[in-house]
Amino acid sequence: MSLNLHAIVRPAINVNKEDLPFTVFRSEGQKNVKGIVTAYYSRQDGYMGQIQSEGDSALYHAELGTQSTVIRKIYLYAPDDLDQRVWSVYRTKSRSGDYIRDNKGQYWLVTAVLEDFSEVGWECIRVTLQTVKPEIKDENGNDLTVDPVTDTTQEASDE
Repeated sequence: MSLNLHAIVRPAINVNKEDLPFTVFRSEGQKNVKGIVTAYYSRQDGYMGQIQSEGDSALYHAELGTQSTVIRKIYLYAPDDLDQRVWSVYRTKSRSGDYIRDNKGQYWLVTAVLEDFSEVGWECIRVTLQTVKPEIKDENGNDLTVDPVTDTTQEASDE
């Protein structure tokens, strides 16, 4: 049995900064339709975690110090199932980077898994803010960014 330090320190961290909800849009692969390759995703609600700044030395080490983008890291509660974890690129499953939507409605592309401790329930990922809302659709072409419970704009536009 291993010592889960995350479970020990998490309550102290949450006193200062509470966890935030995230929606994960998991890359499920690509489809090639008449020469046009399109990625498709699945939506996973209910993830919790914290978004934090990425340090200068880490960005320079990853050769991202001169980027003119917003780069952060997210400490995310994560399942230990390989197929359910958040990934940047998972070549064996033909998956590209996953997307995450934060509680402010901002979209982030997962560009790296910095620390993977999913066997004890968490991982740290590097994300890049998407300044333009990405097209995130399932295998049938349905827009997964629309919340069927709270967003009625799609229904109104259909009428």
